[in-house]
Amino acid sequence: SLALDKSCNNLDDDSDGYVDNHTGWDFVTDTNSVQAGDVNPAGNGVSHGTLVSGLIASETNNGQGMSGMSWNSQILPIQALSDDGDGDTLSVALGINYSVTHGAKVINMSLSSDGDDPLVAEQVQYALESGVTVVAAAGNDGVGQLGYPANYPGVIAVGATNSSDVRASFSNYGPNLAIVAPGTGSICTTGWTQAQPNNYYVCGYSGTSFSSPIVAGAASLLLSQNMNLTPAQIKTALTSTATKVAGMNGQSFTSQYGYGRLDVY
Repeated sequence: SLALDKSCNNLDDDSDGYVDNHTGWDFVTDTNSVQAGDVNPAGNGVSHGTLVSGLIASETNNGQGMSGMSWNSQILPIQALSDDGDGDTLSVALGINYSVTHGAKVINMSLSSDGDDPLVAEQVQYALESGVTVVAAAGNDGVGQLGYPANYPGVIAVGATNSSDVRASFSNYGPNLAIVAPGTGSICTTGWTQAQPNNYYVCGYSGTSFSSPIVAGAASLLLSQNMNLTPAQIKTALTSTATKVAGMNGQSFTSQYGYGRLDVY
């Protein structure tokens, strides 16, 4: 007889509490499908994870689309928001925990809430204490208050700039902002539609959701050179080498720009 394929045998072979989770987990529907659009192909948030993932790790030298920041990185897909872009702090907290226990070294969180949830804070701290770098979007409300989880201690909070190195008007800011990165209409990345699920590229998106993965990709590049770097060391490396843009008026840190604009080189 043939051996059952462990990726789809309807068994929890590794005793981690999840069945057939070889590609990740969807904490919204509590299933092993992290495929975009499997619930609502026309949802407002259906392509969000694909857009973000492309900025982190899209392949290079293949004559297609664009290249990600850290093109040999592996992506562990975690769905914490629905195809409609909705979710709650429980699904986010569970997603963080799953990422840590399943070997992630960098967690990108292109999501934001104005509410401070103790459960999410606890899991963010668990990730950091486990040596996992956490990068999060500052939020898109244009206010002087970072969203959560970006506002938690130890997180690399990322704001958005435009092509002139000026803070995007929608980008949240505040004393815990770590760094800024491109996040306006010149952004090009991988996309997803039901008609083109595997070969769609798109430009023109804006948001701190797209600044955050650029920084997360840079963190991954640092780890590719030294896997022993701690989250604090990665944060220091990125912020200490950031470009001091004109809007900082010669200061080393401002609440509008953090320590400056990401300088990967």
